[in-house]
Amino acid sequence: MTQLRSIFGYTMLTLLARVMSVVSVLLFARLLAQDVFGKYAFFQTSATLIVTLAGFNLQTPVAVVLARGVEGRKKIENSIIVFLLFITSLAVGAFSIIAAAVFFPHMNLVAQDYLWFVIFGVTNSMQIFVSAALIARGQRMTSALGILISSTAICVVLLLSHKIGLAEALARSGLCVAGGVAFAAFFLLRAGLCTNLSIVAEAVLRFLKKSGRKVLIFSINSFAANFIAQFGLWLLQRQLIVNAGPSESAIFALSSQFYNIVIFLPGIFGPLLLRDLINRPSYLDQYKAVCRSAVAVIAVCVIGMVTAHFMIPYLAFVLPQKYQIGEIPILLSVFAGILMFIKFPFSVFFQARISAAPEVGGSILFSAVIMVGLLTSLFVRSADLSLTLRVLAHSIQASCVIISFFAQSHFGRKSHGK
Repeated sequence: MTQLRSIFGYTMLTLLARVMSVVSVLLFARLLAQDVFGKYAFFQTSATLIVTLAGFNLQTPVAVVLARGVEGRKKIENSIIVFLLFITSLAVGAFSIIAAAVFFPHMNLVAQDYLWFVIFGVTNSMQIFVSAALIARGQRMTSALGILISSTAICVVLLLSHKIGLAEALARSGLCVAGGVAFAAFFLLRAGLCTNLSIVAEAVLRFLKKSGRKVLIFSINSFAANFIAQFGLWLLQRQLIVNAGPSESAIFALSSQFYNIVIFLPGIFGPLLLRDLINRPSYLDQYKAVCRSAVAVIAVCVIGMVTAHFMIPYLAFVLPQKYQIGEIPILLSVFAGILMFIKFPFSVFFQARISAAPEVGGSILFSAVIMVGLLTSLFVRSADLSLTLRVLAHSIQASCVIISFFAQSHFGRKSHGK
C-alpha cells in the first residue's frame, strides 16, 4: 500500500509538472512575438541536442548503475555525480558557443541572446542529470518536485512579465530551472561527499574492471540513439526556419506541446518498469512483464485516440489565436506521441538488459527518414508538412524497436530456457 501511494504521488506530481511546463510554453507564446517565439523554440531544441552531445547521455548509464547500487556507497556515488555534473556543464557551455557560432541559421541575434542560451543549456543539462540520479535511487517524489518547482516558477515569473524579448525569455527559463536543480541537488547530495579522492578513484576502477565494458558499450549506444534522433528533429526544425521562417517554426513548436503531453507517460512509468525488470532474474518473467505493459499501453492509446478525436476542436482554443493553429497539426503531434508511447515498454526492456542497439537502429532510421524528406523542400514549406514527416519517421523508429524485441525474445526464450 505504501508503494502504491508513492507511485500515485509521483504520478500526480509529474503530471502537474508536465501541465505547468506546457502552460509555461503557452505563456511564452503569448508574451513573445510570433517570430521571436519561433526562435525561442529552436533554441530549446538546440539546447536538447547539445545537452545530449556534450553530456554523452551519461544520465542513462548512471541511472542503471545507481538502480543496481547498494546502501553505504552514497558518498562515493555523490562525489562521482558532482564530478560528472561539473564536466558536463563545461562541455555543454563550450558546445553551445560553438553551435551558435557555426551551425545556427541567420536569425538577427545579439550577444545577450547567445549568453543566455549558454546558461539555459547548462541549467537544463543539470536538471536532466540530477533527476535521473534521484529516480534511480528511488527518490521519485523529490525528482518530480524539483521539476515542478522549476516549471511553476517559470509560470509565475511569466505572469508577472510584459513584452519580453528572446534574451529575457531564455534568462527567465534558465534561472527558474536552476532553482529547481538546487532543490533537487540538496536532497540528492545530502548524504555528503567522499573527500578522499583515492577511494573514489578506486571505486570507479573496481566498477570499470567488473562491468565497465558492458556499461561503456551501453553508454555509447544509448548516447548514439538519443543524439541521432535529436539531431534529426533539430535539422527538421532548422530547415523549417530557413525555408518557411520563424513563424512556421512557432506553429511547429506549439503543436508539439501535445506530443509532449502524451510522452509524459513514458517518463513516469519508464523508470518504474526499469526497476521492476531489473529485479526480475528470469528472462521469461521480464518478457511477460513487458508484454503486459504493452497491452496496457495499447489500450490507453486506443482510448486516447478516440478522446483526442473529439477533443481536438476544443484544444485548438487553448492556443494563442494569433498563431491560427488548426486541427491537423494538433492531431499529427498527438499521433506522434502515441507512437513513442507504444514503443516505450520495449525500449525499457532493452535498457534493463543494458542493450541499446535496437534504439540506435531506430534512431538511425528516424533521422534517415527525415533527411530523405529534406532532400527536397516539400516537407519544410509549412509546419503541417514537417509534422507529417515527423510522424512517418517516428512510425519507422517504433517499428524497428518493437520488431527487435520480438525477434530477440524468440531466440532469447530458447537460449535461456526460462
